[in-house]
Amino acid sequence: MTQDMWDAEDCGLLDSAARDVLAGIGTVTNRGPAADGSTVYIVGEPSYRPYRSSSIPCAEDGYRMARKVLQVIFSPELCHSVAASPLAETARRTAAAHASSLWRGDATPAARGLAALAAVAPRKGGEISELWGAYRRRNPDAAEPIMAMRDFWGSIYVFQFIRGTDARLHDLAGAVHCLSTAVDYPGATDDSGGGDHSAYARAAAEGLALLAGPAATRAVREIAVVGAMMNVKNAVARAATSQPAPDSSVVTPAEFMLARWWDAEMAPYYRTMLGTRPYRHLSDGQGTLVPAAQCHAIKRAVDSLLRYNEVVDAVPDATNHECFNEFLLALATAGNTAVLGYGTALAEVTDAVLACPCRSDGHEEAAELAMGGCLWYLLAPRYAARRQLAAYSALTPAAAPGNYERLSACTLSPGVNLHSPAWEPLWRPTPARPADQRGQLIARRSLAAGTPNQECAVLATEVLTRCDTATAETLDDLYRLTEDWQKVFDAALSATGTVETAQSGPLREVLGRIWRQTVLGDSTGTALDAQLFMDFDEAFRDSFCLPAQDGLHLRRAFLGTATGCVELTGHNPYARLANSISIMCH
Repeated sequence: MTQDMWDAEDCGLLDSAARDVLAGIGTVTNRGPAADGSTVYIVGEPSYRPYRSSSIPCAEDGYRMARKVLQVIFSPELCHSVAASPLAETARRTAAAHASSLWRGDATPAARGLAALAAVAPRKGGEISELWGAYRRRNPDAAEPIMAMRDFWGSIYVFQFIRGTDARLHDLAGAVHCLSTAVDYPGATDDSGGGDHSAYARAAAEGLALLAGPAATRAVREIAVVGAMMNVKNAVARAATSQPAPDSSVVTPAEFMLARWWDAEMAPYYRTMLGTRPYRHLSDGQGTLVPAAQCHAIKRAVDSLLRYNEVVDAVPDATNHECFNEFLLALATAGNTAVLGYGTALAEVTDAVLACPCRSDGHEEAAELAMGGCLWYLLAPRYAARRQLAAYSALTPAAAPGNYERLSACTLSPGVNLHSPAWEPLWRPTPARPADQRGQLIARRSLAAGTPNQECAVLATEVLTRCDTATAETLDDLYRLTEDWQKVFDAALSATGTVETAQSGPLREVLGRIWRQTVLGDSTGTALDAQLFMDFDEAFRDSFCLPAQDGLHLRRAFLGTATGCVELTGHNPYARLANSISIMCH
């Protein structure tokens, strides 16, 4: 019997004692659906303004609830229930696989390769100082570093959920999810430096006070389950590090994904926004994404958020003995060939969901979720994707743009996972698609189905043709394409009839910097990474003041063009990271 991964009880995480203790937490206002059917909605006016307020308001009732949620996370009832669950057993078997193959010094080629990469990799953690410096430059009155962390988590919603006109929802949702960070970060090797439990509780307070609805209440309870799952996972990882790993059966991709889904907070994270009015048509009365159970292409696209994380975190996770990483588990179980092409497959997932012929609702939204996740993990300073590539280029040419071994395309076999039960890749490398075909893909990413896209596709094809002729020795030619990518963006806007707005210019400028700074690595200094991330985040947030359709067209055009220049030019940073690790672990 297949478990419903959106249901903690169905996944075996909750016994009766755990259910009882969870019943005492939720959002401050516990109400049913709104009049319009929304199962997550706002019940009061927030006083906090991202990037503009001088401090975080601490709603007393929200703060009390945040502290109560943290108490439940560490309660004996919930900890015992999660530790006794089938998912905890999956964590133990996963940690054993990592310990025997990846954590034993130079015992295996994979362990040696990861150690070599770790020796030159930028350190993960402590990014709050970098974020706070950039934050204060744009908001000199800002007084509390935890503000940068609240806005950081609000930004992932902004990048992914591009529909609607109310960015307050994104901010408040991000605030609530600071609660899981309160468990994951403080005291960890890769701690961001954002503060202790009290600081994160203050960051979460306003979200808990002002969001309401059945899906919001359920999400808060699930965040507590996630926190307990994180604690159990960390405990079994420590045990696997210090004790000989017992023989255990191979964890299958389906088993792993079920456990990883809860460790990564996917159910409550998605539920919090899927219950809002712009996405209510895709969810049930609890914020569950219904089409993900109907269409494998949609399910894969929704899971891309998690998998982009696996790529950028592969080396730091191995270093920190973090066992919940699909990329690393595939490497540990089936060797380096199981991850060669992983980053290319992620790009194919987005194009596949847009090309899916089934009649389920949600293909456009699923692609937007995947594209937003692609850009967020690429640009977020915590994950240091650009700096990792710069460091690894000294060890393998596969990390550098313009290399000769890049994989530009693949075909995906049917399924919801990216590997077979034996961890064989469900993608097959193919020769690069011609530039005109990739130009059509970029136009399709940038424009909703049925929108005329010929001009956008033609301009994208011209840029891609020039990309195809560039080599490592002619990168200067690639730098000159910045304005050409901006013209592709303009063509996508023109196709929708969207006029130039005050928000178009900042996004056009950000697009050029993504191409030069992030894809091609034309940058020095970590401060520029934080600045680019915040410039993008602030410009995207500001665009929610536009009428619904104008704002959606602007944000979709940006996501499509930006992810096209990231993933479809042959210089894909995710493909370069994945392939570099695979080659070094041969």
